[in-house]
Amino acid sequence: MASGKYKHHEHQGFQKGHRQFAGFQSGNKLGAANKGRIFSEATIKKMSKASKGRKHTDEWKAQARLRKGELSGRWKGGITPIHNQIRGSYEYKLWEDSVLSRDCHCCQRCGEKRISKLTVHHIKNFAQYPELRFAIDNGITFCRDCHKNFHHFYGKKGNFFEQVKQFLTLTF
Repeated sequence: MASGKYKHHEHQGFQKGHRQFAGFQSGNKLGAANKGRIFSEATIKKMSKASKGRKHTDEWKAQARLRKGELSGRWKGGITPIHNQIRGSYEYKLWEDSVLSRDCHCCQRCGEKRISKLTVHHIKNFAQYPELRFAIDNGITFCRDCHKNFHHFYGKKGNFFEQVKQFLTLTF
Protein backbone atom coordinates (compact mmCIF):
# COMPACT_ATOMS: atom_id res chain seq x y z
CA MET A 1 0.00 0.00 0.00
CA ALA A 2 1.23 3.50 -0.69
CA SER A 3 2.81 5.42 2.12
CA GLY A 4 1.20 8.59 3.38
CA LYS A 5 -1.82 9.36 5.48
CA TYR A 6 -3.26 5.80 5.08
CA LYS A 7 -0.13 4.04 6.34
CA HIS A 8 -1.99 2.55 9.31
CA HIS A 9 -3.99 0.36 6.84
CA GLU A 10 -0.94 -1.64 5.71
CA HIS A 11 -1.83 -4.64 7.90
CA GLN A 12 -4.64 -6.73 6.49
CA GLY A 13 -6.51 -9.53 8.29
CA PHE A 14 -6.39 -10.24 12.00
CA GLN A 15 -4.71 -7.73 14.30
CA LYS A 16 -4.62 -8.43 18.03
CA GLY A 17 -6.62 -5.84 19.93
CA HIS A 18 -8.34 -4.46 16.83
CA ARG A 19 -12.04 -4.96 16.26
CA GLN A 20 -13.00 -6.21 12.82
CA PHE A 21 -16.16 -5.21 11.03
CA ALA A 22 -18.43 -8.23 11.42
CA GLY A 23 -20.24 -7.68 8.13
CA PHE A 24 -17.16 -8.55 6.10
CA GLN A 25 -16.13 -11.70 7.95
CA SER A 26 -17.01 -14.89 6.16
CA GLY A 27 -19.93 -16.78 7.63
CA ASN A 28 -21.46 -13.77 9.40
CA LYS A 29 -24.88 -12.57 8.47
CA LEU A 30 -25.68 -8.93 7.86
CA GLY A 31 -27.54 -8.92 11.20
CA ALA A 32 -24.22 -9.32 13.01
CA ALA A 33 -22.94 -6.16 11.31
CA ASN A 34 -25.97 -4.19 12.51
CA LYS A 35 -25.94 -5.53 16.07
CA GLY A 36 -26.29 -2.71 18.57
CA ARG A 37 -26.99 -0.14 15.88
CA ILE A 38 -29.95 2.21 16.38
CA PHE A 39 -32.36 2.61 13.46
CA SER A 40 -35.24 5.00 12.85
CA GLU A 41 -38.82 3.70 12.95
CA ALA A 42 -39.12 4.05 9.15
CA THR A 43 -35.97 2.00 8.60
CA ILE A 44 -37.16 -0.70 11.02
CA LYS A 45 -40.46 -0.99 9.11
CA LYS A 46 -38.61 -1.25 5.78
CA MET A 47 -36.31 -3.97 7.12
CA SER A 48 -39.29 -5.85 8.58
CA LYS A 49 -41.17 -5.71 5.28
CA ALA A 50 -38.11 -6.86 3.32
CA SER A 51 -37.52 -9.84 5.63
CA LYS A 52 -41.06 -11.17 5.21
CA GLY A 53 -40.71 -13.58 2.32
CA ARG A 54 -42.68 -16.36 0.73
CA LYS A 55 -43.05 -19.59 2.59
CA HIS A 56 -41.99 -22.73 0.76
CA THR A 57 -44.82 -24.78 -0.66
CA ASP A 58 -45.40 -28.37 0.37
CA GLU A 59 -44.38 -29.42 -3.14
CA TRP A 60 -41.03 -27.63 -2.80
CA LYS A 61 -40.45 -29.20 0.63
CA ALA A 62 -41.18 -32.67 -0.78
CA GLN A 63 -38.70 -32.12 -3.60
CA ALA A 64 -36.10 -30.84 -1.14
CA ARG A 65 -36.40 -34.07 0.87
CA LEU A 66 -35.54 -36.01 -2.28
CA ARG A 67 -32.38 -33.96 -2.93
CA LYS A 68 -30.19 -35.88 -0.49
CA GLY A 69 -26.97 -37.78 -1.02
CA GLU A 70 -25.94 -38.04 -4.64
CA LEU A 71 -28.98 -36.03 -5.74
CA SER A 72 -27.91 -33.01 -3.70
CA GLY A 73 -26.34 -30.05 -5.43
CA ARG A 74 -23.62 -30.08 -2.77
CA TRP A 75 -22.61 -33.72 -3.34
CA LYS A 76 -18.85 -34.07 -3.71
CA GLY A 77 -18.58 -37.71 -4.64
CA GLY A 78 -18.81 -39.36 -1.20
CA ILE A 79 -15.59 -37.92 0.21
CA THR A 80 -16.34 -38.66 3.89
CA PRO A 81 -13.47 -40.84 5.11
CA ILE A 82 -14.44 -44.38 6.10
CA HIS A 83 -13.28 -43.91 9.72
CA ASN A 84 -15.67 -40.94 10.09
CA GLN A 85 -18.50 -43.01 8.67
CA ILE A 86 -17.75 -45.83 11.10
CA ARG A 87 -17.44 -43.54 14.13
CA GLY A 88 -20.80 -42.00 13.27
CA SER A 89 -22.55 -45.33 12.78
CA TYR A 90 -25.19 -46.86 15.00
CA GLU A 91 -23.00 -49.92 15.60
CA TYR A 92 -20.17 -47.74 16.90
CA LYS A 93 -22.53 -45.91 19.28
CA LEU A 94 -23.75 -49.28 20.59
CA TRP A 95 -20.11 -50.32 21.15
CA GLU A 96 -19.40 -47.10 23.08
CA ASP A 97 -22.54 -47.50 25.20
CA SER A 98 -21.69 -51.14 25.94
CA VAL A 99 -18.16 -50.29 27.09
CA LEU A 100 -19.41 -47.38 29.21
CA SER A 101 -22.05 -49.62 30.83
CA ARG A 102 -19.52 -52.38 31.50
CA ASP A 103 -17.20 -49.83 33.17
CA CYS A 104 -20.10 -48.32 35.19
CA HIS A 105 -19.78 -44.96 33.37
CA CYS A 106 -16.54 -44.31 35.26
CA CYS A 107 -12.94 -43.59 34.19
CA GLN A 108 -10.99 -46.74 34.90
CA ARG A 109 -7.90 -44.78 35.94
CA CYS A 110 -9.03 -41.81 38.03
CA GLY A 111 -12.69 -42.59 38.77
CA GLU A 112 -14.22 -39.57 36.97
CA LYS A 113 -17.98 -40.08 36.66
CA ARG A 114 -19.20 -37.03 34.72
CA ILE A 115 -20.47 -38.48 31.46
CA SER A 116 -19.49 -35.34 29.51
CA LYS A 117 -15.84 -35.93 30.47
CA LEU A 118 -15.72 -39.63 29.50
CA THR A 119 -14.44 -41.19 26.31
CA VAL A 120 -14.07 -44.78 25.17
CA HIS A 121 -10.55 -45.84 24.17
CA HIS A 122 -9.69 -48.71 21.81
CA ILE A 123 -7.07 -50.87 23.53
CA LYS A 124 -5.84 -52.22 20.21
CA ASN A 125 -5.69 -49.44 17.63
CA PHE A 126 -8.85 -48.60 15.62
CA ALA A 127 -6.92 -48.27 12.35
CA GLN A 128 -4.60 -51.28 12.69
CA TYR A 129 -7.18 -53.79 13.97
CA PRO A 130 -10.40 -53.27 11.98
CA GLU A 131 -11.72 -56.66 13.11
CA LEU A 132 -11.65 -55.46 16.76
CA ARG A 133 -13.37 -52.09 16.22
CA PHE A 134 -16.64 -53.26 17.75
CA ALA A 135 -15.29 -55.84 20.22
CA ILE A 136 -16.44 -54.77 23.68
CA ASP A 137 -13.36 -56.27 25.35
CA ASN A 138 -11.19 -54.05 23.11
CA GLY A 139 -12.51 -50.89 24.78
CA ILE A 140 -11.90 -49.14 28.07
CA THR A 141 -13.42 -46.00 29.56
CA PHE A 142 -11.10 -43.07 30.26
CA CYS A 143 -11.82 -39.45 31.06
CA ARG A 144 -10.47 -36.94 28.54
CA ASP A 145 -7.42 -36.09 30.67
CA CYS A 146 -6.43 -39.72 31.24
CA HIS A 147 -7.00 -40.52 27.56
CA LYS A 148 -4.75 -37.61 26.58
CA ASN A 149 -2.08 -38.75 29.05
CA PHE A 150 -2.25 -42.34 27.76
CA HIS A 151 -1.50 -41.20 24.21
CA HIS A 152 1.19 -38.82 25.52
CA PHE A 153 3.01 -41.74 27.16
CA TYR A 154 2.44 -44.49 24.59
CA GLY A 155 1.65 -42.72 21.31
CA LYS A 156 -1.37 -43.27 19.08
CA LYS A 157 -0.30 -46.36 17.14
CA GLY A 158 0.73 -49.85 18.13
CA ASN A 159 -1.06 -49.82 21.50
CA PHE A 160 -1.79 -53.09 23.30
CA PHE A 161 -3.33 -54.42 26.50
CA GLU A 162 -0.10 -54.48 28.57
CA GLN A 163 0.30 -50.73 28.04
CA VAL A 164 -3.21 -50.15 29.39
CA LYS A 165 -2.51 -52.34 32.45
CA GLN A 166 0.74 -50.43 33.09
CA PHE A 167 -0.99 -47.06 32.60
CA LEU A 168 -3.70 -47.96 35.13
CA THR A 169 -1.01 -48.51 37.79
CA LEU A 170 1.00 -45.33 37.05
CA THR A 171 0.93 -42.50 39.59
CA PHE A 172 1.47 -38.91 38.51
